[in-house]
Amino acid sequence: MPEANHVERETTEDRGSIMPLAKSWDELKGRHPWPVQEPNVPEDWHGWLRNDTHAMLYQHLNASTRLMVECGSWLGLSTRAILLGAPNAMVICCDHWKGSPDHQGNPEWARRLSTLYETFLRNLWPWRDRIVPIRADSLDALAEICQAGLVPDLVYLDTEHTYDRVSRELAFCTDHWLSSTIVGDDYDWPEVARAAKEHAEKTGRQFFGYGTAFSFLPEGQS
Repeated sequence: MPEANHVERETTEDRGSIMPLAKSWDELKGRHPWPVQEPNVPEDWHGWLRNDTHAMLYQHLNASTRLMVECGSWLGLSTRAILLGAPNAMVICCDHWKGSPDHQGNPEWARRLSTLYETFLRNLWPWRDRIVPIRADSLDALAEICQAGLVPDLVYLDTEHTYDRVSRELAFCTDHWLSSTIVGDDYDWPEVARAAKEHAEKTGRQFFGYGTAFSFLPEGQS
């Protein structure tokens, strides 16, 4: 599996057919529109998508995937990999695009924060017909998606590396979308791994953890 940083930009011919837009998708997209003009900022593909996580995502993404939710998008490196791995899918990207305390304390990352959202839009501009960016806290964004009546095929979690945040995101997804696969990053962080393992014990959902990634299968799937 190559590093995700080397995934090539998708061409128009590679996109395949896009699923018909449901009314709920149209309404969500209307609440979170793209700007009329492409942001005037440099393209910047800085980000994190390690081999284990990339491989775990690609175990569950294919041409049959129709709706993805990504919590934690940064500059869109993982978003691009998702779009390429699921060429017929729509993707809802949930991020406040303010950065975390980890980002603010690192000079290389902190210098990107003032234009973080604009750079994300610039990077993903060719795929804007397939993406709804929700600029909000992940839990608020998940609630909005649920209220819109949308049920994702897969939810990708890559926000705060804390026990509380991961536990709450997993609980929301299991409470509302038992038919959805969950893939998470940063399983090599102790608090993330603890939250994932405890969720598996509490819910009995089929769980896998390997390297930097973990996943929960839909109810009834093994």
